[in-house]
Amino acid sequence: ASASPSSFLAKDSDEPRDLFQEGALLSRLEEVLGSDHRQATEARVANIVGHLSTTFASLPKSDRGALGAPAARYTIHRYFIQRHGWQIKGLAPAGQAWSSSSPVAALGDRMSEDVHNIFEEHLGTHGFDLHEVAVLAATLENLIHAEASGRLRSTYTQLAQDTESTLTAEDAMDVVDTYLQSI
Repeated sequence: ASASPSSFLAKDSDEPRDLFQEGALLSRLEEVLGSDHRQATEARVANIVGHLSTTFASLPKSDRGALGAPAARYTIHRYFIQRHGWQIKGLAPAGQAWSSSSPVAALGDRMSEDVHNIFEEHLGTHGFDLHEVAVLAATLENLIHAEASGRLRSTYTQLAQDTESTLTAEDAMDVVDTYLQSI
């Protein structure tokens, strides 16, 4: 059989994609976290994919085009540093080699063991493609956003302020000062 030039670098379409299919990871997460999490994650993923694509393209991948744990960890760490200026515990190397832990460790104890297992199983079995790295980054962003929103609501409650009303400059400074003391 002869190979045509157009098929030289083409992927084999007969390859089973099982858990590696785009959206499979999100579907499994939806089963555990619900449709609200999926919607919030999907709203972030396209934007994150755009930010991650250059870094992702430059890293070594498996035969399936997926990153292993060290490269996925590095990619997500770099995203949060460049996009938000955030050092996330569990992502930053902290003097360790990039190969020493999974990026899933960044979820910490704020997510259930089921969520950790979904990510770890998928990463260990298949690695993460660009979309899946973005799903983990979006899940972390959702987690951070929910935590920050909860602290801000708590600050407003503590100061007996209405979250829907306009604050005076003095009240706004009180909210900011109190919020910053809570983190």
